[in-house]
Amino acid sequence: MRATTLSHTECVRLARSPDRYRPALASFDGAEPIPLLCLVLGDGDLLVPAGQDPSLVRMAAGRTVSVTVADRDTGGGWVVTGVGLARPLTPADRAGLPVTEDFGTGIRIAMARMTGRSTAPEPEVPRPRLPD
Repeated sequence: MRATTLSHTECVRLARSPDRYRPALASFDGAEPIPLLCLVLGDGDLLVPAGQDPSLVRMAAGRTVSVTVADRDTGGGWVVTGVGLARPLTPADRAGLPVTEDFGTGIRIAMARMTGRSTAPEPEVPRPRLPD
């Protein structure tokens, strides 16, 4: 498989398509990664709903976060990693969200930088034709 390095803009585009919600692995201050469901914003920041449970907000606020988002299929895929800073959600963060979203509490991860790799399957080379 061929691997291609992705820019920050390409990483954001991939993480937002086809759905803005992505499962991710997040490591706060180098601790063991935990799975989260994130809403990817247009600038690459991530909103992580915590419902009515404030424990995620208490554990993450003010900490450095390493995030990995991946999309793998049988023919190739991509992996995006980034580093950012977590903070509690504010009313301004919730302003553009549909009312049905459960963002009672949560965090916003302000992504400083995203990088990634995309893999594509090697093209299939046809067999040479034999002389008649």
